[in-house]
Amino acid sequence: MDSLQALEHAVTTSAQPTARVRALNALSTELARTGQGKRAFALAREAREIAARSGDRQLDAEARHALARCHFYLAEFMPALESLLEAAHAYQSCGDLAGAAAAFAGIGLCQHRLGANDDAVASLLRALESAREQKLTTLEINICNSLGAALIFAERLEEAARYLATGIELAQTTGDRNLLTKLLLNQSLLAKRRGDASADEAAAQAEYAHGLARVTRALELARALGNRYDEAHCLGQTGTILRLLHSHVDAGRVLRETLELGRALEEPNVQAEALMELGALHVSEGRVTDARQSLTEAIALARRISARGVLAEACETLSQVLERTGDFAGALAAYKEFHAVRETELAGSRKHAAAAAQLWLDFQDASRRASQYRMRAETLAADHEALARKARAAAEASEQDPLTGLLNRRGLDARIGALIAASEVNASPLTVALIDVDLFKRINDTHSHAVGDAVLRRVAAFIRAHCRQDDLPVRYGGDEFLLVLSGADLPAGVRALYRLKRANDAHPWASEAPGLVVTLSIGIATRASGATIATTIAAADEALYLAKKAGRNRIATKR
Repeated sequence: MDSLQALEHAVTTSAQPTARVRALNALSTELARTGQGKRAFALAREAREIAARSGDRQLDAEARHALARCHFYLAEFMPALESLLEAAHAYQSCGDLAGAAAAFAGIGLCQHRLGANDDAVASLLRALESAREQKLTTLEINICNSLGAALIFAERLEEAARYLATGIELAQTTGDRNLLTKLLLNQSLLAKRRGDASADEAAAQAEYAHGLARVTRALELARALGNRYDEAHCLGQTGTILRLLHSHVDAGRVLRETLELGRALEEPNVQAEALMELGALHVSEGRVTDARQSLTEAIALARRISARGVLAEACETLSQVLERTGDFAGALAAYKEFHAVRETELAGSRKHAAAAAQLWLDFQDASRRASQYRMRAETLAADHEALARKARAAAEASEQDPLTGLLNRRGLDARIGALIAASEVNASPLTVALIDVDLFKRINDTHSHAVGDAVLRRVAAFIRAHCRQDDLPVRYGGDEFLLVLSGADLPAGVRALYRLKRANDAHPWASEAPGLVVTLSIGIATRASGATIATTIAAADEALYLAKKAGRNRIATKR
């Protein structure tokens, strides 16, 4: 099963909306990439409709992003830009920073293709910063490659070189050979631009040689990966540089190979560029007839696919060829077409750049307003949270004994229901202990109320220290405490309370006040299935009475 069949299978086997949208997104993108625009858009729109019905903002953002990719692969850069701006806004609204960064990278690439290069660089730099913050290495490499391409086009060659070098270093470190191929191809293009701009022939040839080394490595990678589209572009670039290096035989062989591969892939742009380069090569070789034929074919194909850049360059070269052969009427006609295409291209570029710039300004304005609303909402949310915290603190204070920090009866009432419900559902036991400080009035009368308060706080600390997370320690009355042991049967409860009592008995109470002795009487009962907490507390109270009646300073149980 090839990749396209696997994507088709994923669509047919996806029943859930989320899975189906993502499968449709992947399939539509691949179809667009291979030139199957009609079906690609049908599937992308289906994904959008499902995502819209689901009300899932994340899914909607992903569907918009996939539609943008379809437009981009089919060279429809303005609608691609519009969809990407919508996707970026949707990603931001649902907090997907990685998705937003990827969308901004695409926005920058569209702006570059539409001639809005300053905006393109700004978008790409914004995406790069976000990718680095989130450690999205693959996206960072992609953005470095796109920045390199945009900066080459803007003739900012030194900046382009820096970003391409960074991308190559990252791609080599991560072993991303696919992106390394594209970076090396752009590095080759950079060397060609430097050679074209050089006034010194030797320096220009050195740059072309460097460019050839870069594209040769890129071509090897493309072939090793089986990426025939990258292979076609690398072959075309190789043929161009070989022509500039005056290696005419090798250039002709490579350009003819490029043309055949472009036909096999049904890539008319690759074919048109190869034909144009073959025409330029034949001009260099003095083969006028062959040059005229190749350029005529390039012009016809470029007209059909509206490849204005190729069309203009081929018309200009053909006009020079025709002039040399004395066909001045033909030369003039070709030059007029060249001039008209260039004017149309420039006018279209200015129009697209202006439209792209306006879209960008509108998006930034909408983003600022959204940011203001978000800040206002965050402020309100913070105020609400502060009020909620105060309310929680007040509620906790009303359920807490101020002297000991244990729960009071209100706190017990608020929490005991959940423990009983869990006990019933899990068929787990619940044991209650009532703990009384023996002869507490005598302690107050003999040692003062301050010492009495210190005793209560210390006993409360012993109780808290012997509690687990789900147990409830409560100051139940003046000198009486209640402890609810979750998941403990009667023997386990007795063992826990003996440990607590030993801690109390071992404490040097005389250090609190000379002659002070503190003992505890404890009654323990286990809740019977279906019994209320009041019944269980009453049973524990009976056990406490038995402990006191037997002489205090002991533990008694009640089944």
